[in-house]
Amino acid sequence: MQNWFDPSKETDALKWTTPDKAMACLRAPLSPAARTVYKYSLGLDEADQKKPNCVVAALREYYGASVGVSGERQKFLRLLQNENESIASRETRVRNQAAQCEYEDFADELMRDQFIAGLTSDTLRVKLIGKGHKHKNTAQTKVTLREVVEVAKTFEVTMFANQLMKTARNTQQEQVTFTSKSVFANPRQNLKPVQQLSVFLVWRQPSTAPSTALPSIWQKMWKVWDLWSFRAHL
Repeated sequence: MQNWFDPSKETDALKWTTPDKAMACLRAPLSPAARTVYKYSLGLDEADQKKPNCVVAALREYYGASVGVSGERQKFLRLLQNENESIASRETRVRNQAAQCEYEDFADELMRDQFIAGLTSDTLRVKLIGKGHKHKNTAQTKVTLREVVEVAKTFEVTMFANQLMKTARNTQQEQVTFTSKSVFANPRQNLKPVQQLSVFLVWRQPSTAPSTALPSIWQKMWKVWDLWSFRAHL
């Protein structure tokens, strides 16, 4: 319905933005008996049968349908923004429900207040309430629903961009932390063989060298043990 009905328009005829599509949707659920009434009993000529506003008005008159204004106003007052619902969708639902309430001259003010009251974001609600219901100028013109919606859409886009930036920053920090851990977990494993040998020679203290006073057999055993110790630390 959002694609072919715009309740913000001034007249009923202009609200039906795409009459052909609207009439196709209106005729689709009609029973055979209702289709007969639509064609022959509403008193509409061929041109009016293609106009959604004329057909709806004629059907209401024929079947004696009446809108329960009190019930529709209760629905309007309980209209809250759904989780993850966009500002554009929120505005459309508020306008569509208000069209059933017959608020007349106060429609825009009440839609504006209900739009603000039903928002899920406390930050945005406080921001819009702070604008007041009148402009702070000499004319003291009233703040319209359209102006409130524009501020809300700007806030929505800004919050989305901020979330993208935070996500990108957190991802970058995680990558830097992972790289740092992988490099410094075991420094010798990240060195070339010549560098590993230099590190090992620095690690070995001079006091551990074998004494020249030991027999030659003990010196050979010391060299074998020293080589095994060196490979164990690579």
